Amino acid sequence: MADDMVNAERLKLRTYWHLAGRKKIPDEYDIVSSRLLYHAEKGLETDLPLGGWQKKFQTSSPLKCTHWDDFDDPARLTYFTYVERQRESEHFIARLFESLEAEDMNKPSPAGIELQCARAMDVLRFACHGLQMLAAYVGHLAPSGKLVIMLSFQAANESRRLQTNAYRLALLRKYRAYAPRGKNDWEKAPDWQPLRKYLEHALCTFDWAQAFAVSNLVLKPLLDDVFMYEMTAQFSRTGEALMAEIFKALQKDCEWQRNWTTAFVNFVSASQAQNRVILQNWLNEGLKPAMEALEPLVKYAGCSAGKITERHAVFLDNAGLHYETR
Repeated sequence: MADDMVNAERLKLRTYWHLAGRKKIPDEYDIVSSRLLYHAEKGLETDLPLGGWQKKFQTSSPLKCTHWDDFDDPARLTYFTYVERQRESEHFIARLFESLEAEDMNKPSPAGIELQCARAMDVLRFACHGLQMLAAYVGHLAPSGKLVIMLSFQAANESRRLQTNAYRLALLRKYRAYAPRGKNDWEKAPDWQPLRKYLEHALCTFDWAQAFAVSNLVLKPLLDDVFMYEMTAQFSRTGEALMAEIFKALQKDCEWQRNWTTAFVNFVSASQAQNRVILQNWLNEGLKPAMEALEPLVKYAGCSAGKITERHAVFLDNAGLHYETR
């Protein structure tokens, strides 16, 4: 009887009954992102092995929240607004690459620090692909449609960074006799094995919330600090102004990901205080091996581990967490 009364009240509403409690006219973001998933609450309609995986690693995750859908992307990105924003950025990067290609025709083969940066970019194609897969997995199991959307955009951003990296290496190979060896270095070079090991272990973290913590609180912000910010400074120091501008354009993706990550951590912590403790414990487990894994990249970027730690600590502080290694 109670369910019939609720359904009758819903029928009186013209559309979007699930948004009525917000007491405001729903905008495009509200309409296309809210209440997209039924299985997070009700399970799957068909009894399949996937249902057991979803129950174990999504609904039984220690990270709990009564109303996941109450969390909004701070940027309120929809597919349309995301594509519009990235289209403008891609046009800008394409023009920079046109100028870079013209420069490459009249330059010798990369050497010294420039070659060192190229070697690092070569290897990091594989790390970026790993981060893309990790974001896609977390999005696949996330308990809210809004989280699924954000993580889908995050995976797309990783693919965008990977493509940009690969295009730069292709220009170096075409015009400046650069000999790629990224795959061999990623699989065999001693300097890169700790990062490869860390990333492969992250891809075997099946609980969606723990995988989120490993990716968005530990590995990704640390890698972004070195790869996107410190290497940008390295490009500027070596006179590669155009590459520095390309990386600065990609930094906006990293900033958005940090903003929604810190907002989400604060949201779930306000929902249940124990959530912050759970996230802090996962963070503590991953920090030390992540920093050890990134030591070679820190060297290639010409920065100090202390500087990376300091920037990461500020990011964690914004999320109500603290930097602590075991």
